[in-house]
Amino acid sequence: SSGINAEYGLYGRFDCVAEAYSCENISILGDCYFAVSGCPEPDERHADNCMYTGVGLINATKEFCEERNKSINIRVGIHTGIVLCGIVGGTKFKYDVWSSDAKLANNMESGGVPGRVHLSEETRLHLKDNWELEEGFGAKREPELRAVKTYLLKQEFQDKLIIEPKKKDISETVIYRTIESKRRSVLGSSDFDGTVSLNQIISTGELEKGYRVLPILLPFLSRAAKEQQK
Repeated sequence: SSGINAEYGLYGRFDCVAEAYSCENISILGDCYFAVSGCPEPDERHADNCMYTGVGLINATKEFCEERNKSINIRVGIHTGIVLCGIVGGTKFKYDVWSSDAKLANNMESGGVPGRVHLSEETRLHLKDNWELEEGFGAKREPELRAVKTYLLKQEFQDKLIIEPKKKDISETVIYRTIESKRRSVLGSSDFDGTVSLNQIISTGELEKGYRVLPILLPFLSRAAKEQQK
């Protein structure tokens, strides 16, 4: 029972991290947590979403172990490719993805290094943000990767990243209440077009100073700052 509760507590944290970075938990197979981004809804930042989630899962595991006095380490493997997805099962339905690329993602995990993010060349080519990488040598640990060039996220870069899991109830956050208050205040105005821009809600400087912003939002904040300067 204690083992089950421990796993539930850890996987619950994983779900929060995955949700914060637009990743979808597909399944838990044994001790393997399987998630995707950009499926079924396309997302041009799918590779970066997985990178942030990977670092977040490692951090969540460390925090969990410190709180519970346990010793658990995880490997993170990331690959980008084509998958088939859909509902499977005749009596017990389940959403799933499958393809040779999905299998390769599993090989990336098994050929990874504990406590590190291990990614394929294909994933590297789809990254939008600046990540500091080094040779991964995945084939030395997993024979199925002999034809795949792999990388590891540099440890010093990984340690500097701040990954903020999404709160379970977002309505409790200050930024949510600020947005809702502003939305209500402009509903009656004649120029309201159904949307509220970031600049209408709060200035970029105030937002960056007062809140820890998810990395996925930073490109949009930069764009808003340029618009303000015009």
